[in-house]
Amino acid sequence: VGAVHGGITVGEVAQKHSEEVGAMSRELASFIRYTLSVSLFSGLDKRLEGYANELEFLRTAVTPEEFPFRNGYFYRYALMAGTRTTADGRKVEIPDTTPIHTEYLLFAVENGIIEQSVLDSVKKVT
Repeated sequence: VGAVHGGITVGEVAQKHSEEVGAMSRELASFIRYTLSVSLFSGLDKRLEGYANELEFLRTAVTPEEFPFRNGYFYRYALMAGTRTTADGRKVEIPDTTPIHTEYLLFAVENGIIEQSVLDSVKKVT
């Protein structure tokens, strides 16, 4: 969230964009729950706020080095979205599992915050 708002600090993100952070966090937490069978404790928003208070001066960024195992984990599954054909020939529409996250990543590419090659660095899950 902070990267698309100019690489502001974690504290600024918490103060100015808490609704965006909450929506993104719930989306990613839901994805984790259903793909890894890991349930995050309730009160995620409050815990993230506490985290932000501890690291308030840390700048936000999406870096090529960290992308594959941070944002890339979620984006890899987003690449599965689209129409698929089942073994018996039926067409099935697979939705993006993290549409808010994907929207932010594409915004970051379109606005020169990250390079397309960063997104391309992750392999599609098959």
